[in-house]
Amino acid sequence: MSQPPSIAIIGGGPGGLTLARILALHDIPATVFEADAHPLARPQGGSLDMHPHTGQHALRLADLECEFLQLARYGDQGGKVYHPNGELLFEDSNPHGNRPEIDRTQLRQLLLDALSAGTVRWNQKVRTVRPLDDGRYAVMANGTPGEAFDLVVGADGAWSRVRPLLSDAEPFYEGVMVAELGIDDVDGANRAIGALVGHGKMFAKGRARLLAGQRNDNAHIRIYAAFRAPESAVVLDTTRPAEAKIELAKLFADFAPKFLNLIATGTLLAVRPLYAMPIGHSWSNRPGVTLLGDAAHLMSPFGGEGANGAMADASDLAMALIRHGDWRQAVAEYETTMFPRAEEAAQGASDGLRGAVAEDALSHVLEHFTAARDRARSDAPRQLDVPTPKGLFETRLAQKTKNSSIQKTLNATYRFDLSGPTGGSWIVDFKEASAGVREGDGPCQCTVSMTDNDFVEILTGALDPRRAFTSGRLKVQGDMSLAMKISNILTP
Repeated sequence: MSQPPSIAIIGGGPGGLTLARILALHDIPATVFEADAHPLARPQGGSLDMHPHTGQHALRLADLECEFLQLARYGDQGGKVYHPNGELLFEDSNPHGNRPEIDRTQLRQLLLDALSAGTVRWNQKVRTVRPLDDGRYAVMANGTPGEAFDLVVGADGAWSRVRPLLSDAEPFYEGVMVAELGIDDVDGANRAIGALVGHGKMFAKGRARLLAGQRNDNAHIRIYAAFRAPESAVVLDTTRPAEAKIELAKLFADFAPKFLNLIATGTLLAVRPLYAMPIGHSWSNRPGVTLLGDAAHLMSPFGGEGANGAMADASDLAMALIRHGDWRQAVAEYETTMFPRAEEAAQGASDGLRGAVAEDALSHVLEHFTAARDRARSDAPRQLDVPTPKGLFETRLAQKTKNSSIQKTLNATYRFDLSGPTGGSWIVDFKEASAGVREGDGPCQCTVSMTDNDFVEILTGALDPRRAFTSGRLKVQGDMSLAMKISNILTP
């Protein structure tokens, strides 16, 4: 773009910092307003699994893949499922997994270290964002009169101060409370607990209750005790942790002693009700303001898409601003891309929570881990059954052209020109009246060119389409905004 907008990012979590970092790489400055007084002002939470096409992809765009790999824990992707009586029902070390763990504090510091001094303004709690007569927005933090920006991005979480400019929707209670505890030295004094949880995640499932353990870095384990209750029915006072843990243990009294020991040994860190935004939350575009992450689509942690989704939002918004000549249109196109992705993730998170803390929760979590194991094994490199462009066009892309949601998002015709021995030209039509795939030439609004091998790698998840574009391996002619929209459709 000829003249980048002045950008304020409200919130210094993974999404806000990822956005600032990618923009900075392309000489687009942004200011991050963060309420914390400093990076370690409060605990950042436990460990995160970074997904290949969202969190990991965003880190690649942020040019931080090498730094991430130095911290990523590929050995902590295992899973265990126990009956409440202590019987081990399922165990898998998941050696083929591609969702490595990283502690939240490490991820935040990784992003902060990559930003120039002064990018993040600490101890700046934004109270309100006010529209100005000239189309800009005044950001008012800590009682200041306000500083004007062309674009304000709300990355400020569940109770966003930016969201009211776009939507009247508010988070609602999902009926589940979670007590979070921490246990140190699980490879030493508490090695029995380390063995119980293993290297990854552990679940012990009871009726409408869940005890989960998650290995973190530095021989630390986080314990999550989740139970269904009205929001006002259960009061666990974190200022009196010993008494709170006694009350918490009563809720899990029928669990095996080794699980109750997790509560007894752990340090009570927090008690949180789980909130979510309505599934499918969206808004009409308003120039100069938008949302990402929890501010846009808060969901339960049982889908694993919270930080990953925020970082995907950040990378999509950043790349739209970088590539588009009109930053206002770039924001509108980002929102069009983000809404369907967020809706699918929110539905998955809602289903995950409903199944995990339910009467039949044990069967649900067993199905979840079995599916994860099978997915990891199917993603492992194979020598047989190598897909061809023709096969991918006639199966996967043909199916996508019939999807009404995708038709609504794209409503366009694309031509793919592939070089190489298995290449050729294909028309992929996402218009409702003529949807389908046809081999050969024809009229289109956007032409995408690459080699046959690169096409197969993109559709099988081995190559990110945005990375292929920025490296010159994928070329586009015609409507660039249509090329951006289809990038999420191509990946598995």
